[in-house]
Formats: sequence, C-alpha cells, structure tokens
Amino acid sequence: MINIHYDSEKEILFLVFRSSITIQDISSVFENIKTFKQTKNQLKIYCDAKNIELEVSRSEVSEITTNAQLYINAFGRIKISVVAESPKVTAFFMVIFMNIKNESFMGEVFSTSEAAKKWMEL
Repeated sequence: MINIHYDSEKEILFLVFRSSITIQDISSVFENIKTFKQTKNQLKIYCDAKNIELEVSRSEVSEITTNAQLYINAFGRIKISVVAESPKVTAFFMVIFMNIKNESFMGEVFSTSEAAKKWMEL
C-alpha cells in the first residue's frame, strides 16, 4: 500500500510505502504522479520506504524503469529522495535511479529522513 499526499506549501509529493509493495502499486504511483503535471514544471517527490517488503522480481525492475522514464519525460525536472532501511529496498531504488537516462532527473537514496528532506530542499 502507498499513501500519497501533496504538500502545496512545500510543493513536495509525499509517498509513504507500507507493508508489501508490488509492481501494481508502483504503476498506480506513476498514474498519480501524472496528475501533478499541472502543478509545476518541476516535481519533488519524497518517498518513505523504511517499512516495506518489496515484492518485485528482477524482470519487473526493467519494466518499472521504462515506465518511470516515460513519466519523467512529462516534466521539466523531477527530484526524488527515498528513505530506505533494507538493503534490498535500497538496491532496488539505486538500480532504478542509475538506469534512468534523463538529465532532468535526480534521485538519491538515504538511510535517514532528515538527510532525505535536507537534500530535497537543495
């Protein structure tokens, strides 16, 4: 399950991942991100992925990367910070971020909320 909240004051989309996450959950996030195209040319996303069980296969990682690339191209710039505690979740996001080929995309994985929020403000 993924809870989504947009803070219009900070202009940050907050995603809070809970329990187990599947490719279907991630696909629904992409659809939600598309609705924020009207907000600004730049979208900032903060992901809390500290307490999740990732249920995504290796073959699905390529599909997720391809889909992410399509949605990123709709924005002038996207900046994503992720907080993860599990090595598997950290590796998942790092692989996705490394495979996105777009100069307007910035993505980082952090071990603390404080570091992720601070980077988001830069």
